[in-house]
Amino acid sequence: RRDTGHQQATACRDANRTLTMPLPKCLLVDDSRTDRELIAFKLRDVATVHVAQTRSDFERMLGEHLFDILLVDFALSHDFTGADAVEIAERLHPTAPVIIVTGSISPAAARALCHANVIDYVLKGTDFDRLDVAVRNAYEKVLKEQENEKLRVQALRDQRLEILGTLSAGIVHDFNGILAVLMMGTEHLRKSPND
Repeated sequence: RRDTGHQQATACRDANRTLTMPLPKCLLVDDSRTDRELIAFKLRDVATVHVAQTRSDFERMLGEHLFDILLVDFALSHDFTGADAVEIAERLHPTAPVIIVTGSISPAAARALCHANVIDYVLKGTDFDRLDVAVRNAYEKVLKEQENEKLRVQALRDQRLEILGTLSAGIVHDFNGILAVLMMGTEHLRKSPND
């Protein structure tokens, strides 16, 4: 059996990927079968891509699953636009960053969409090669935000433990004060049995 350099490189890349971090889970909404296949192929090494073709698919999938990144075609059908998809995403999945992946978009439309969770846009023709980089960057942002959230939760937990410790020490101090008074009273009674 003979391994080619490509097979070895693929095996090495796959081994390194499993050691570093899991692939981001992306939801792609695009009404063009060709574009969906092209995007899934382009991202095959950097993300797991799930596909929604319609508004109802998109809403259902957002309601049933958690996704790391949402990929939205700006030019969907007349009754379900990219702006509609962004609005639905902000409502149903507010923590997931959105990347607009479209054939064309005016700078004004791009600026209008770049709010809240829309963090980037990639033109399918001119800068499509940048899509995998945009997904990696978005996923790094997701991981950083998850780590920050873990640190915030840990800091709150530490703060609660500190408060609990302070409260416990105060209770022990007060209890020791009460015991000291009782012990002094008992000692006084022992010394003066006639009273």
